[in-house]
Amino acid sequence: MAPGRQQFAKYCDDIRKQQQLIDKLKQQRAETFLRFQHDVLPIEQQYIQHVYNNTLRLCELISRKSFSASQRDDLVAFLDENMSLLTQHPFTSHVDVEALSVKVLALCAQYAVSPEQDDIDYFREYIEMEFPEKASLTDEELAALMKEPQKLDEMFRMKQEQKTEAHHDNDDDFDFFADEHDSPLSPQQRKLDELFSDSIIKKMYKRLASVLHPDKALNDESRQQKHDLMVQLTQARKEHDVWEIFAMYQQYVDADAAFSSEEMPAINSLLKQRVSALKNEYKCLQYDDYSMEGMVWTQFCGRTPKSIDKKLELHQQKLREMIADEEKMFEHFATVKSTQRYLSMLCW
Repeated sequence: MAPGRQQFAKYCDDIRKQQQLIDKLKQQRAETFLRFQHDVLPIEQQYIQHVYNNTLRLCELISRKSFSASQRDDLVAFLDENMSLLTQHPFTSHVDVEALSVKVLALCAQYAVSPEQDDIDYFREYIEMEFPEKASLTDEELAALMKEPQKLDEMFRMKQEQKTEAHHDNDDDFDFFADEHDSPLSPQQRKLDELFSDSIIKKMYKRLASVLHPDKALNDESRQQKHDLMVQLTQARKEHDVWEIFAMYQQYVDADAAFSSEEMPAINSLLKQRVSALKNEYKCLQYDDYSMEGMVWTQFCGRTPKSIDKKLELHQQKLREMIADEEKMFEHFATVKSTQRYLSMLCW
């Protein structure tokens, strides 16, 4: 077999293997997410409900005149901690965090102690580093911002959104088919454009549709298989997925895809890029996916189902312990006197 053909076969084999890894990972992620939704999410929501209830109770207590200034400061600290958790937690859709946040902000602004100058100076250095456009804020404005952590959270959220938009803008300018060693007008690139023009892909599609048509099946089992493949092919055409059509053509019609020896270098260059893209996709699915399913997988992923089960079980146990702690906190905050006793214990 000619070297170009050997390289072609290797790349095709690499693509198949990498796609199998991706499909397996997607299945593992989906199964883990379903397990999480069924076994863990209800406990997550129970925990959040307890934190929410405790925060409401703190809101009721903080305005009582029986507390000293230092005790009220401690209550404000509890409120800040709880709201920080609630605003950052991903599973709070069953409680009204926004309304509670407005209430807590008003109370914290009313009872919070004004920060000292050293604290303001340190905070200024931090703000100037993260938000250079805010360097002109006065001490009074910085002190006000220190009392309203939710505003700072919002600033960080907007900053992250701007970074994401800038990243997407850069992605829009990326030419997937451009080889890093070739100019856009290189002969190899022009050959790729020619080989993978609409007319070529349409020919591949029509040939595939003919080979995979269910009416050509010999029995019911084969007919169902061909039906599934036709659905896959139709979806690829609908989504303009050239890679999928090419892969199906190579698998079900012509293993060598009927390319000449002159065309092989350009095809191999394209397949090399495809291998690289699939590896990047796998890496993103494994480590850099910030969707809900991706975050769940990042926390509970494992090499075997047993290791994943173990992580899920340990997390459920931890959540139940956290719920028990919140229940104890609610008992401490049941009355003004019980709250004062608890705050006094914290000072010892």
